[in-house]
Amino acid sequence: MEHSTILMPQAAKGAEGMDLRAAQVFREKVKERTSYLIPNYKTGTKTSLIFCIGRPAVNADTAKWLNSLPAKERDRLLKDRKPGGFSIAVSKQNEATWVYVWGVDPIGTLHGIGALLTQVRFHKDGTAQIEPRQVIADPAMPMRGVHFGYHGHNCFQEWNIEQWRTYLEDSALFGLNSVLTFYQPGIAGIGDPFDEDNAEGRRAWKMIHELFALAKNMGMSTVSLEYMNFIVPGDKPGQVAHPDTKFAEIAATWVNGGKDMDVYGKPRVCPSVPRGRKAILDLQRKIWSGRTAEQLASIDWVMPHPFDEGGCLCKKCYPYSVTFIDLAKELTDIVREYKPDIKVMLDLRGMNCDGNSKLDSFHIKHMIDYVAAHPDSLDWCDAFQFRPENVAALDKLPTKPIRVVGYKVVRNGWMGFLGANVYTTRIADFVTDAYNRGIRDGVYPYTEGIFSDLNNVVSTSIAYDPKRPAAEVVFNYCRFYFGEEAAPIAAKLIGLINDDTKDFDSWAPVLDLGRNERMVELAKAAEKQMPDWAIKSWRWQIIAARAHLGYQAAQWLAHAKEVSTLTPAERTAAMEEINRELDKLEAASNIVVERWYQNKPRNYRVQDAAKWRPRMMEAAGLTGEPRTTTD
Repeated sequence: MEHSTILMPQAAKGAEGMDLRAAQVFREKVKERTSYLIPNYKTGTKTSLIFCIGRPAVNADTAKWLNSLPAKERDRLLKDRKPGGFSIAVSKQNEATWVYVWGVDPIGTLHGIGALLTQVRFHKDGTAQIEPRQVIADPAMPMRGVHFGYHGHNCFQEWNIEQWRTYLEDSALFGLNSVLTFYQPGIAGIGDPFDEDNAEGRRAWKMIHELFALAKNMGMSTVSLEYMNFIVPGDKPGQVAHPDTKFAEIAATWVNGGKDMDVYGKPRVCPSVPRGRKAILDLQRKIWSGRTAEQLASIDWVMPHPFDEGGCLCKKCYPYSVTFIDLAKELTDIVREYKPDIKVMLDLRGMNCDGNSKLDSFHIKHMIDYVAAHPDSLDWCDAFQFRPENVAALDKLPTKPIRVVGYKVVRNGWMGFLGANVYTTRIADFVTDAYNRGIRDGVYPYTEGIFSDLNNVVSTSIAYDPKRPAAEVVFNYCRFYFGEEAAPIAAKLIGLINDDTKDFDSWAPVLDLGRNERMVELAKAAEKQMPDWAIKSWRWQIIAARAHLGYQAAQWLAHAKEVSTLTPAERTAAMEEINRELDKLEAASNIVVERWYQNKPRNYRVQDAAKWRPRMMEAAGLTGEPRTTTD
């Protein structure tokens, strides 16, 4: 690589400029790992390796070489290709090796650069070698997205636009081409974006639209998820309040622990009560009319979503799936007043309203019966998002729009948001199962933080090529991010963590002290073979943190079980000591987060840390309610 040169594509505006950015990303990644900035090629330069990046439309040298090929070979490289596809072609010319990389479209060029980078061997000593191989690839699924949970002061909510740019570019190297997110005044705690006193809400509103614009300029599609009911009493500053003083008369009925509230403890309005329905739709009109022309242009899809911030289980709304369809149609009519060409992806997950996903099929059956009786009731809908187990039922619909699957694998089981969340086998099985069931349009895994980075890479990579083994994706990830020598060791560690979480809620592996000790040994061994740039990267930090925290927790559990036979007074004292040890664990975990949250350090364990301690106590055989640490 030290004697290589590069031919850069022409500059262009918008998504057309992604070819140039892809070439820049290639140079930057090589320089980060080797300190070598690949120089521009000039005619007459003595070089043994030339990288020629960009589509024929923006790189004259690529066009010239393609035109020199026999027609049959040129057609093989260019004809009947799919959006997002790319080619890596290798040609010996005189004494130099030419490596041509271009996409069917601009985002395809970035995918191609990702494939090229996985062919490079980055060594601990700062050197790099490549034996370029020809690749002709087209994606199996056209929509390879991620649903970014923008809330809870997680990294997605705290990032600035440059951090988002880096993350989206890194993700596109592994096939990402669609961004799904939301502006959620309710559980996100963001509040009304049009309230002049709500600085946090206005910042979030601005950032969400900058994110959409960024994704569009990269050649990605964008999806704005709309929670159907933000209307709450408004007992906190910045909340979207219902102006009706007789709120109880239009409150929704929820079945959740015997309380007439949603899963977040907030009452909502009933969409079957005229005043309540009007309030819901008035707020949606306020949101969409408040978007500028530029903001509207950055959104390709709207996704009405039934749960989290909506739904009602009263007799008037039952079955809610039918109520939701009608309400989503009214939302669509409002949205299309402001953006007539917007496409609609109807989210069919969570229509049961009470959070029990097992009831989704029951409610979808009601929807199908309704649609069968009203064949034109879904003519306005362009796509469905649903769980893969519902595909057989949805095949019965008289209309079959685009179908994608969404799934939620947010937490690393017992550990909450601490360290890397690794479900590579589970994710790979999910995507291939969806593909085998006939879902060929796309996938959108849901994530709430950087701890799911590897999961997202596995999802987009296998959506691109369902025949690709998850182990191959993981190894390429390790090779690129942790270096050639450390990759086999890091992959073994990730395999152990993956096995740890196969059952999602199982505690058995966590209780195995020897297994967790092996993880720490592998983490230390990997670091000995790892270049400094890899050790310092947040991707390695969260994987190493997961190994070390697992070992410490296993030690803690072993000690906790020893005190379970003590007298109540002795156990109380012992539990206090154990809790102090847990405080140290949780405090130590924040070091990892603060290195990544440069602009506003917040620990990303806020949502699950409180759940972690009682479950660990239970697993250790202890009784009594342990105290929890507050921020």
